[in-house]
Amino acid sequence: WHYSILGSLGIQAFNDDTTPLFPLDKALEVGTTVAVGTATVGNLAIPALTSVGPNYDLVAQAAYQISDHWFAGGFLSANNSRNYASVIAGFSIHYMFRSQPSTVTTPTGLFQYDDQHALRPMLVP
Repeated sequence: WHYSILGSLGIQAFNDDTTPLFPLDKALEVGTTVAVGTATVGNLAIPALTSVGPNYDLVAQAAYQISDHWFAGGFLSANNSRNYASVIAGFSIHYMFRSQPSTVTTPTGLFQYDDQHALRPMLVP
């Protein structure tokens, strides 16, 4: 087995000023009233916005050697930023033309193996 898990938590803050939607069109400047279809609109601008909220990022992956030639694995990634959040997951199966004998006797990943204490947290038998 090989696995790794990375994560972070935080706080994100954004401060946007008022922004005109059409800064180069004099007819649509802030304060001007314009007929759009059957409606009359004015002050075409994106309003000011201040936003404070949590932020997270998680990346996890795992792989397993099925035999000397076959490997299987998967991954998961999740994060957010401002008004956008994404989650991505996937898996893979690999065939190696040359034999790949494993020299790893225990899982690799979160914790280093401690020979002195012979203890490895999260050991997968």
